[in-house]
Amino acid sequence: MTTLHDAADQLARDIIANNLMGLMRVFTASGMKKALTVQAQTGGAQDATGYVIEERGDGVVHIIFSAPDGGGAIGTRWVASGDSWKVDDMSTLDT
Repeated sequence: MTTLHDAADQLARDIIANNLMGLMRVFTASGMKKALTVQAQTGGAQDATGYVIEERGDGVVHIIFSAPDGGGAIGTRWVASGDSWKVDDMSTLDT
């Protein structure tokens, strides 16, 4: 099983690249609904130039994106699913 940090790192790279195939694989059904809400609120992170991953314990990971306009952050809650990690919840965070 990949580490939670590695899974979150891949998620951040897929968000920046707008890699829909990669993103589809990483969410539970509930997580996908939350991700679509975050997408509608933020417009995505395609202009991001970097990111920092902060593991908060209990499957919670914050991803802080940096961008020319100041960036933004998302909070994610992950669950183990078989031999991988899946995002089960996502929300925007104040930075």
